[in-house]
Amino acid sequence: MKRMRIRRRTVYNNNGRYNNIQRILVTQYKTPQPLYLPNKTITMPFALRFHCLLLLFYAAVPLSQAALVVTIGDSYAAGTGVHALREQYDDTYCYVEKDTIPGGKYASTRGMQHVVTACAGDTIDTTVAQWNDLQLRYTDEVANQWEGSVIIVSTGGNSALTRRGENFEESLARVLRTRRFHEDELNQVANLDAVQNELVDFYSQLAVDAGEATVRVMGYPLVFNSNRIKCFIPGIRVKEADFFDSTVVELNEVIVSAIEEVKTTFSNFDIRYVDVAPSYGSGACSPFKFRHIRDINVRAPVTSFHPTQRGYDRSYGAFLRTILT
Repeated sequence: MKRMRIRRRTVYNNNGRYNNIQRILVTQYKTPQPLYLPNKTITMPFALRFHCLLLLFYAAVPLSQAALVVTIGDSYAAGTGVHALREQYDDTYCYVEKDTIPGGKYASTRGMQHVVTACAGDTIDTTVAQWNDLQLRYTDEVANQWEGSVIIVSTGGNSALTRRGENFEESLARVLRTRRFHEDELNQVANLDAVQNELVDFYSQLAVDAGEATVRVMGYPLVFNSNRIKCFIPGIRVKEADFFDSTVVELNEVIVSAIEEVKTTFSNFDIRYVDVAPSYGSGACSPFKFRHIRDINVRAPVTSFHPTQRGYDRSYGAFLRTILT
């Protein structure tokens, strides 16, 4: 059983001007839902594995400490890509799927409230705005530094810019319409140092504001993950796919470095990186329908090159391992 409330918030740009309106999706799970176990992780008889994980799961975070599960950030936090059609999303403006993303699954197993402010296209700056808005809305949690809450973050991809000044989404579009994308130096990401500094500032803010929370920073999966022979997306060659995936690796390294830097100052802050890339198998280049990353989706272009539900299930498995260990 669950109850969902939709709250609206206004976001302003750096000049204080009105930018857009986003909806905060709040789901309260009244009773814990069955524990979800990702596929393809069976290393012992299922019944034994289930009971072992169940005991570890409930020992890891006592119910008495349960507060909120908060999901903030960009499209990879929002669940963009789960559905093929825009109208299928809980929030059609931000392309949010609240229930089957890692935060939703975790909240349902714990009987916790899931709050989603993530939105497709958001940068680090707008993720900070999401967090500041939550600070205003949840005064009880603020007073306790969000003790017992779990905060899931995915941000940085839309802040990384190439030498052309193009972001993540614009670079993906260029891969499709140009040849030899990988040979043009203008397609290299040029501001990773600035991205790292922004992330350090944001994670440090979380350490101050939510020092008693559990924070998990989700890495990005390899988008194309091509085989050595062929990428099955028309117009994309293996070398181009590999070049773009290498920028994802660089971005993930920046995220890790930012977390490590923050940990040197806030050593007791429970913030960890969730490496999802090894958990993903078939990327957008795969010819199979059960791929973990969508290829081109002309019906809802924003969802192109984002995880499918199978992909988000893999992300949840990686997330859960960082909670249980």
